[in-house]
Amino acid sequence: MRLAQIILDIPTQSLDSAYTYAVPDELVDAEVGCAVLVPFGNRQAIGYIVGLEEVDEADPSAFAALGLDPDRIRAVQRVLSRSYFDELGAACAQHMSEEYIAPLCSCVRLFTPPGGVP
Repeated sequence: MRLAQIILDIPTQSLDSAYTYAVPDELVDAEVGCAVLVPFGNRQAIGYIVGLEEVDEADPSAFAALGLDPDRIRAVQRVLSRSYFDELGAACAQHMSEEYIAPLCSCVRLFTPPGGVP
């Protein structure tokens, strides 16, 4: 199972960390830097993939090591765009957020085209 670390495009300090979502097998074009549609609470939200990781579904200790409950992980619904940035861009956005005390999603947006996600 692929897991994605996703920064939600909701500019608030209270949501200023990555959330973990499962990437369904049919979303082969999901990669770091893509805008995606994810469930968040009782609504849908746009987010950006800032990390991907492969986890063995059959090994419960793999999820425990990450501090995750496999039954509570929700899935990415749809990929909305091509990749706007890579792992280095994600790390740069994280650094800018910490250095300038800016919301992480605002720093990630600097790597996307003007006007937002289509």
